[in-house]
Amino acid sequence: MAETKVTKPIQVIDIDAYSPPLIASRIDKVALVKAKLSFAQTFLMGILAGVYIAIGAQFATFVTSDSTLHFGLTSLIAGIVFSLGLMLVVVGGAELFTGNCLIIMGYISKRISTRDMLNNWIVSFAGNLVGSLTMVCWMSQTHQWEFFHNMVGAKALLIWAV
Repeated sequence: MAETKVTKPIQVIDIDAYSPPLIASRIDKVALVKAKLSFAQTFLMGILAGVYIAIGAQFATFVTSDSTLHFGLTSLIAGIVFSLGLMLVVVGGAELFTGNCLIIMGYISKRISTRDMLNNWIVSFAGNLVGSLTMVCWMSQTHQWEFFHNMVGAKALLIWAV
């Protein structure tokens, strides 16, 4: 009689779920690293984050500028396309102010000082502002707002007006 061996099925999907206390602990460790970055590192990576987010915003504006789809579907597409900027921030390791707001976890656990936290927030926000305004300047100089018979510029104004 032949023996049959039963093998365990191969696990294809590995869900990496952490408990809330473990997530807080991991964020606390990241907060310590971010708080110890130099002014130049935080500022330059902040500029990169501003550029990346502006690229995502410009791409979303460009893609939806002449959309004849329903408003809800157009908004969904814009959100999906905008997420490219967020992906660039994560993959590029840039310092986005909204993400850096989580370093308050390090402050609450008393691992970083108030000064370190506020310094990180101010420098990353300033870097984000410089990066995004740099992209605005480049978009203006390249006349991207004139694409599709000025539809990209009109869409940007509609987004800004809302």
